Amino acid sequence: MNIRMIVSKQDLCNVEVPQETSTYKPVEHCALIDLTLNGAAKEGFNLTGEKYRASNDGRIATAYYDFQFGDDPEIGLRVAWQNSYNKQVSLKYAIGVNVFVCENGCFHGDLGAFRKKHVGEVQTVTPEKVHEYLQSAGDTYIQLGQHKEKLKTIEVDKRKAARMLGELYVTEGIMKETQVSIAKEQILKPSYNYNAGSTAWEFYNHITHALKTLHPAEYIEAHQKLHDYFVKRFVL
Repeated sequence: MNIRMIVSKQDLCNVEVPQETSTYKPVEHCALIDLTLNGAAKEGFNLTGEKYRASNDGRIATAYYDFQFGDDPEIGLRVAWQNSYNKQVSLKYAIGVNVFVCENGCFHGDLGAFRKKHVGEVQTVTPEKVHEYLQSAGDTYIQLGQHKEKLKTIEVDKRKAARMLGELYVTEGIMKETQVSIAKEQILKPSYNYNAGSTAWEFYNHITHALKTLHPAEYIEAHQKLHDYFVKRFVL
């Protein structure tokens, strides 16, 4: 299976779930789908889109869901999770936003996110945590909206963007050569109009656009690390 293959819900539900052992307790992809969609419905969120990606024949999966939420004309609410059946990655769940013009994602690393290894009480903790984070979605959405507006006020010209791109690649390890090449192309000739000029917000979106090409196992963590980088660098 292609490492970035887009699959359906049914495809993920059809993947054979590994046997539980004393040191490994799998959480079913299908259970995460139901927990997310049912929990969001209870919170009154109106689903506008969902996408699933998989690798390793479905043993690693990433999903994200977009909801109509809030009154910001540029961003909507996004929920994402990552799961695996081969112990290569931990279960991750995150609340963030979707940038309408380009479908880029943004996830805060400390607020509205958790990770669990597939051991212990993961199967019982997961439903509780999913419910908890969906309830916190409104606060996360507001905070990320505030970060967006702050980043729009910070000038980032091409020279500064190049330095930051180097940091994200060499120092932070968030990007790989493929993503750096894509981001460079976006800086020189953007594919989208973010209505932000040469600012930190526009640069942020060039990077998240490049991160769309990441392996499903790296998607959520890379976005969280990216946002943490911007929070620290610009004191958001």
